[in-house]
Amino acid sequence: QGVPVENVGVGAVRRYLELVAQGRTAKESARDVLAYLAGHPGSKVEDALKALGLEAPPLDEVERVVDELVREILPKLSGRDPFGPIMGELMKRYRGRVDGAVLSRVLRERLARAGTSGGSS
Repeated sequence: QGVPVENVGVGAVRRYLELVAQGRTAKESARDVLAYLAGHPGSKVEDALKALGLEAPPLDEVERVVDELVREILPKLSGRDPFGPIMGELMKRYRGRVDGAVLSRVLRERLARAGTSGGSS
């Protein structure tokens, strides 16, 4: 990509991995965050996340959105498996910000509460 990777220090990579582990961004943000850091020497990882809009929202916000999507989409599916359509909407909204495994877990919990299986994968 023509990115000056030599501008990204080991400390920045370590900090990025810590933030992913803490759930403050998704691992899918790596390319964008590292490219930002390479192009903005001296910037912190947190600066990159903020500038790129890749900070993870609070979990309670994610749960609220999942609840809204379940209420909105579930009745329209006429008995079809709701997991795929709802997960697709969540990924559109949160790709690069929230780990897909977190979205999947929350969605499965909400679908179980609604009395549906939530997919087989």
